[in-house]
Formats: sequence, C-alpha cells, structure tokens
Amino acid sequence: MIEHWYITAAAVREFQIICGMPIANDGHLFDGPAKRLDMICRDAEYKRTTNSGTEIWQGKTPIRGKMERLELYVSRIKRSEGDAPQLVRVRLKQRGGKKRK
Repeated sequence: MIEHWYITAAAVREFQIICGMPIANDGHLFDGPAKRLDMICRDAEYKRTTNSGTEIWQGKTPIRGKMERLELYVSRIKRSEGDAPQLVRVRLKQRGGKKRK
C-alpha cells in the first residue's frame, strides 16, 4: 500500500470476528487488532475496483495458525473523518467456491 488508509471501527470489528477475537470498541482489545490490521493494509495488493468505486485489495495474515487471505474494501469517498481513503470492510477470501465464515 502506497498511501495511508483510515481504518474504520466497523472494519476492525469485522477483523476481530474473522480472527475469533473478543469484540471491543476501545482499549487494548481494540487497539491490538487495529494495529495488526494496519500492518496487513501496508502490505496489501490492489485487485480491482467495483462498479460503485470501492477498491478491493488483498492482504495475508495468519488466522488460527493458518495463513489466510483477506479482502480489504477501501472507499475513496471523502467523509467527515478526513480525506484519507477508508478501509470500510474486511472479508475472508473464499476458496474454491465454498462459502466460509
């Protein structure tokens, strides 16, 4: 990733769920996953842009002892939080047509 993204609280919560972490909105239970997600974003690779303009990037991280791919959804719409692109969604990349939670 070349530029800094603002990571939304909703994206952190989705990441917490994917990783099986406790859901928290502040404190160290929030800050730890937010920092880990920030590191994943820094190494992410651009994949495509949807018809609505949302960019989809791909990142990798170990989850429950296994390396997994994440889809990172980035909005470039300027919002009240600032001008930085915003990571608004995190999804576990599906493999081989099987739907995974």
